[in-house]
Amino acid sequence: MALTAYALAQALGGGVGISTATTRHGSSSILRGVGGRPLEHQNSELPSYHDFKYRCEMEVLRFYSWAPNPRYAEWISDIKAQIRGIRVLTGNPAPPDSHFLRVSSAFTATANACYSTVPT
Repeated sequence: MALTAYALAQALGGGVGISTATTRHGSSSILRGVGGRPLEHQNSELPSYHDFKYRCEMEVLRFYSWAPNPRYAEWISDIKAQIRGIRVLTGNPAPPDSHFLRVSSAFTATANACYSTVPT
């Protein structure tokens, strides 16, 4: 998922992501491995903090779409090439001459949606 987020952000022109990650099960170290870096303010890393709700140490990480771990550059490039042709369900009304998919909710609402593709 992280590599796909990099690929999508690159395909859309670049982006910055920020996420919290727990140290308890190694999520923060895994995310650092794909390119996550500690969030910084005035050249100082934000320290980890204890999340009282989840009772664990958390880190705040930032991701620059243009700076993933070079080890994954080829995979990200492959994913980016594949997502360019994927049809994406959007909430915009379908143009009159296009096909649209009627999405029914299991609850009560029914909505019209149309397909779009990731820009190239």
